[in-house]
Amino acid sequence: MKGSPLWQSALVVVGFLLLGIPVLRLTSGKPPPPSVVASQTSTQPPRPALLLVESLPPAHVTLSSAGAILAVSPEGEGAFEKQVPLSAEGADLVIAASIPEGRLAVRVEVRRDGELLAVQTFWGEASVRGVLTIPAAATDGEGAP
Repeated sequence: MKGSPLWQSALVVVGFLLLGIPVLRLTSGKPPPPSVVASQTSTQPPRPALLLVESLPPAHVTLSSAGAILAVSPEGEGAFEKQVPLSAEGADLVIAASIPEGRLAVRVEVRRDGELLAVQTFWGEASVRGVLTIPAAATDGEGAP
């Protein structure tokens, strides 16, 4: 015999309730514990870094990080440098460059206190868009592993 459909339905309902409790706890709108929030906030102020940018042929280049524009190339110049603040927790630099037509190369170098933090060359046809990631160990200036 299979058993009563009423008992089978009751067992299914109990099973769903037991599975629903952990799901409810995971999806509840409670704020994270203070220790998690503290670990996600920056405790060190941004430190200045030098951006060295070269493009061949000269292009309109824009560098941004966390939604803020950090540097824009001067009109018609193929190379420029600018001092910018970079977070101690690392940074992603978004590079966007364009020319009317042809092949394009953009080299971005990031230095702090004479030390090379990151360098990368981006290539494209008429436009380039890329991300240069500067790791946290490189941005804190302490030589942390």
